[in-house]
Amino acid sequence: MTSEELNNTSESKWILFTYDKVYQRIKKIPSFKYEDFNVQEKYISNCFEYHSRILNTSAQLEQVIVFMRRFDKNYFKSNGIGQSDFIQYHLEVYVGKLFTLTELLLQYTNIIYQLELKPKQCNLKNIKKKINEESLTIKVLSTFYDNLANWRLIRNRTVHQNKFSKDEEFEKLSAEEFLWLQYERLNHEPEIDWIVVKPRHFVDWFLKQERRRKIDFIKKNNNGTNDYIASFDKYTVPEIKQKMAMHNIGS
Repeated sequence: MTSEELNNTSESKWILFTYDKVYQRIKKIPSFKYEDFNVQEKYISNCFEYHSRILNTSAQLEQVIVFMRRFDKNYFKSNGIGQSDFIQYHLEVYVGKLFTLTELLLQYTNIIYQLELKPKQCNLKNIKKKINEESLTIKVLSTFYDNLANWRLIRNRTVHQNKFSKDEEFEKLSAEEFLWLQYERLNHEPEIDWIVVKPRHFVDWFLKQERRRKIDFIKKNNNGTNDYIASFDKYTVPEIKQKMAMHNIGS
């Protein structure tokens, strides 16, 4: 599922249209303030805000692909940035956004179910204490959280140690490109040794293929991530509807 398809699910549309009913009322009020919302309108407004943030994060995950598709070698080289640096930077952004999405889903769950957890308390462990672990919402959150286990180690090393974990082939290509960048800075022409370092144009070509593989992986991962979000919406929107129907809003 793409982010565009995610925006067009019946659940996403329902949240938008329900909030719009509230918005149509408040926009007629001169100098409107948040305090002018009644309790139920604050509830749906908060739901809409976090749902929108989640959809926006989904779109940003797809934007990483757009940025990675085009590498302007001359421009980045003139700024001391190699293709491996370019790939790594966008992978780091991508991993960071995945964990932003995780935090948003947890915070959104807190709002939907009115768990009243403080920001520092809003984690999966505490949420499980308040919602039945057999609920479909918890199952989706738990599965999504577990699937990020390998990413969590990469993210922690990047944030706390500025050390980005690479697979063996990417690590080797990054080292070879670094050598070539150093050679070029020193205006040095090295002897080519296929064991130690490949010719410059071969390194560039292999890095281009590596970039394409990373793009394909991110695209597939995004589709799976959006499926999780859609499932989360499918199981939580009925909860929102139930609370709104009690007050004759959004019916």
